[in-house]
Amino acid sequence: MQGFGDIYSLLYHAHPPTEVLEIEPSIPVPTLEWTCESHRHHLLDAAALAGGGNFFESRRPLFFNDDITVSIASPDQSDECFYRNALCDELVGVGKGEGELHTPFGVIRYGPGDLIVIPRGTTQFWKFDASSEQLLLVIESKSTITPPSRYLTRLGQFAFHSPISERDVRAPQFAEPRVQRGRFRIRIKTGDQLTVYHYARHPFDALGWDGYLYPYAINMREFEPVTRRIHTMPDQAQIFETNGAAICCLVPRLLDYHPKAIPAPPYHSSVDVDEIIFNMSSTFMGWKRPSLGVMTFHPRGIVHGSKPGGYEGSIGMKEFDAFALMIDAANPLKLTRYAQQCDDVSYPSVWLEEPAAAAD
Repeated sequence: MQGFGDIYSLLYHAHPPTEVLEIEPSIPVPTLEWTCESHRHHLLDAAALAGGGNFFESRRPLFFNDDITVSIASPDQSDECFYRNALCDELVGVGKGEGELHTPFGVIRYGPGDLIVIPRGTTQFWKFDASSEQLLLVIESKSTITPPSRYLTRLGQFAFHSPISERDVRAPQFAEPRVQRGRFRIRIKTGDQLTVYHYARHPFDALGWDGYLYPYAINMREFEPVTRRIHTMPDQAQIFETNGAAICCLVPRLLDYHPKAIPAPPYHSSVDVDEIIFNMSSTFMGWKRPSLGVMTFHPRGIVHGSKPGGYEGSIGMKEFDAFALMIDAANPLKLTRYAQQCDDVSYPSVWLEEPAAAAD
């Protein structure tokens, strides 16, 4: 580790951002681990866990390990105070909903399919469109969330082979500084503790800023997937990396076009990762149920793949037409009690073939 050796930004405040009026006692943020009865596959109807409230209150953590925490959020109220994660970068995937993320750097307008990266220590204020139902996936990472290093040149620019480019990155739109004095509450999360600070100055009083560390958004529709004559491995869909996880986006693309190709993914067993898929569209390849907000969890060591009839049904398909976010976690993931509440215990049996009808 090298002190002061990473990217940074400088914010030029109208007033010192240090005038603290009050600090409330810290309260715990429990993970509520669920010790599952067996090592098995899971299907979660995460959209059914509508928590309500503001962006932070509506979070329902589903998975966690020492590197990341994955939560679902269905806020129905704009924030009444500010929020800051002191220890983790956050990535917010927008399944549905529109609104604005306000930070000292400015405003990011967001909509379905957006992936919003928020560096740790960034003060946030979420403003949701009143008529827009929200469904958000939140990934907290103890290490930096960044585009994969293989997409970048040695000087840090996106290389020509990268599926995203600088043109796809939406930086905050600078807003007029808020210079009023008053009492402004900021929730500060430090691991499993939450502390509320009361400040005498509005936290968004920046007159300007410069640097390379700031929140930004990329829409999944801008991701240019790699296609091949035969099945493309998931790492070709990676859009972000952390020390503990690969984050991939599955987007509309041309399916395998070898004359003898079967487009459905082969049966496979992950030996190094646990796999989460968060569906962000109304349908998904081979699924017969509404898919938006449905999550699958395939832990390492168990084979999974297309459901019965999936291979036959995929023959002749030309395009994959859905959106999903995939998280491959290097360390085993634990589930929470919230995951237990929306878990479909029958999911491991979906690979059973239908029994043949008895002869007369």
